Amino acid sequence: MKLQYNKDTFLLDGKPFRILSGAIHYFRIPQAYWEDRLRKLRACGFNTVETYCCWNLHEKQEGSFDFSGMLDVRRFLETAQRVGLYAIVRPGPFICAEIDNGGLPYWLNRYPMRLRCSDPLFLEKTRTYFARLFEELRPMLAEQGGNILALQIENEYGSYGNDADYLRALAKMYRENGAECLFFTSDGPTDFMLTSGTLPEYPATCNFGSRGARLGDSPGPAPRTTHFLPRQLYHPGRAVRHLCASGRLHEGMRIHQRLPPGPLLERTGPPENAVSALPVPVPRGKQPDRAGAGGNGPRMDHPHRSSRSRIRMRLTNR
Repeated sequence: MKLQYNKDTFLLDGKPFRILSGAIHYFRIPQAYWEDRLRKLRACGFNTVETYCCWNLHEKQEGSFDFSGMLDVRRFLETAQRVGLYAIVRPGPFICAEIDNGGLPYWLNRYPMRLRCSDPLFLEKTRTYFARLFEELRPMLAEQGGNILALQIENEYGSYGNDADYLRALAKMYRENGAECLFFTSDGPTDFMLTSGTLPEYPATCNFGSRGARLGDSPGPAPRTTHFLPRQLYHPGRAVRHLCASGRLHEGMRIHQRLPPGPLLERTGPPENAVSALPVPVPRGKQPDRAGAGGNGPRMDHPHRSSRSRIRMRLTNR
């Protein structure tokens, strides 16, 4: 089984395929709830689950890896496959995800290195982590009979830097660890983000929140999302996937941002567009309080931050 992108459509085993996915972060949900939440995701009409992998939880101490309990990503993916879901995985190394240090372990700071670039020492540490991580992911790759259709390279890198050699080094590490699936980048909807964080050889995707009518911090209304597709403006003929956040949970699961379906659809464009978004909530379940979770909304520095969740979906292709 192989997912491909052919200029204006996704193909799964040579047949047109529409990806409709929702985000569920395995490391934020007790393992006992995984199957329930994934079945609810499937019942909502989604065909794919998307998740990050969190380096700072999997390797809290350098050289000591943990893929047990809530961190058993392979079991999470196996559960998703059993209930009929494909998967998109975002290995990092930086994931943001509103988690401490963007998912980078703090012990990296003991070394004289620059993070998130082609610094040799940072790449060495990343390569070691990926070698262990892919022991869990490799059996779940679609080409190995699993359900992982695609892997994201880094995360919104255009918001941070423009080191193309670094992004290519990460893609090379994926291949070194047996991945032959579709690779892609993911960035925010501004010119500098999309030109800095993408690579011409891989599909570029675009993220936006529930305030999709505005571009970044630009004052006043911006064109509708469907009017600034990177496929049109930056990389002709390449794929675009949008991430849409229709609600956010923050500080003890209190919803501090929510957008009803009507206005959200109004801002993102109708679902029949080649790239668009639907405000379908994703069942996330109870998320445990932990120091590694935060928010990016009001009162981010609240001393009792709890897991911040995006109720979000991805709709790609016709």
